[in-house]
Amino acid sequence: MRRENNSPAGVDCPAPENHLKRKIIPRWFLAIIFCLMASAAHAQTYYVSPSGEDSNPGTAAAPFRTISRALDVIGTIPGAGAGQTVEVASGTYNEAIMFNLPSGSSWDRPFTLRARPRDQVTIHAYGEVNVYIADGIDYYAIIDGFVFDAANTWRSQVIIGGCCDPKPRSVRFQNNEFINNRFGAFEIGGDYNEVVNNKIHGGFEEYEGCGQVHCFGYPFYIEGSNNLFAGNEIYDVASWVFHIYSSLPNTWPHDNIVRNNIIHDFGFGDSRADGILLSSGPRNAAYGNTIYNGPNGISAWRSCDGCGIFNNKISGMDRCIDVVESTGVLVDGNVLTNCGSAYVNIIDAPAVAVSNTSCDVQNCR
Repeated sequence: MRRENNSPAGVDCPAPENHLKRKIIPRWFLAIIFCLMASAAHAQTYYVSPSGEDSNPGTAAAPFRTISRALDVIGTIPGAGAGQTVEVASGTYNEAIMFNLPSGSSWDRPFTLRARPRDQVTIHAYGEVNVYIADGIDYYAIIDGFVFDAANTWRSQVIIGGCCDPKPRSVRFQNNEFINNRFGAFEIGGDYNEVVNNKIHGGFEEYEGCGQVHCFGYPFYIEGSNNLFAGNEIYDVASWVFHIYSSLPNTWPHDNIVRNNIIHDFGFGDSRADGILLSSGPRNAAYGNTIYNGPNGISAWRSCDGCGIFNNKISGMDRCIDVVESTGVLVDGNVLTNCGSAYVNIIDAPAVAVSNTSCDVQNCR
């Protein structure tokens, strides 16, 4: 039977109640302290270094050689990584994080995989992807501070639930850099995931066989819901940047938030491309973003009902904002400059509210 709170056998960890008699308060107090100590004792950091050996215990003095070895020691039983950390030293690691990411138990007790502070740690796999997460569980896992290089992979850098996988939840990528994104950076079919404060740029290649005019990978292809994308800088992209869209039956990506990102110099391979495409489901939102030097700014497109486009700065586009075949979209507080053919373009979109949006022409519409 699974034990809660990591308490040892025979020790219960209840909360004290105000009506308990004074003579038993010390007993409750000691039990609580014991449980907290037991929980803290299970928090551990494992270390990885190119100078290590996988036969080592993974301590700072005797680190593992590979990230995979450290992850395997923790394991993939749900919650096995609660409070655990794997810290990776400077170097290039030619391995993928594939179906072996441990999970925490909550955002208060996550699992953390991190680069050692101020070290450059590159994950450069040879094969399908750099990261693949497929189990439909709440991971409460943080991946922090790496350089991900996809020069030798043949899919998106990171897949969090592909088209037919269960939906992984609660994975956070923060403070990473993604380079040589040949066929894309993130493919996200899961829910409640977060990509924050990352830099994504370069390497997007045209490929054949997709049946369209041009075929490029995207920094973000999103089919899941309730995901957060915040504080990222994305540039040197051949096509769309954020592509929230689903072609799958009975799948409507909804309630995704794209906020406070800097998006620039994109779409040089495809004149249809948007900096942010919100589509296929309700209540997706883009706000506080700065977008410049691309074909089109932000689009709410086909069934993006109740979506929001507000407080963005958009410049140097052909069309700054499109609202197409969607109902009840809010366009508010945006600053639009140097938009070629349209500032706010509305087609077959009833109940669209445009307010407080300023342009460098007299009429934003």
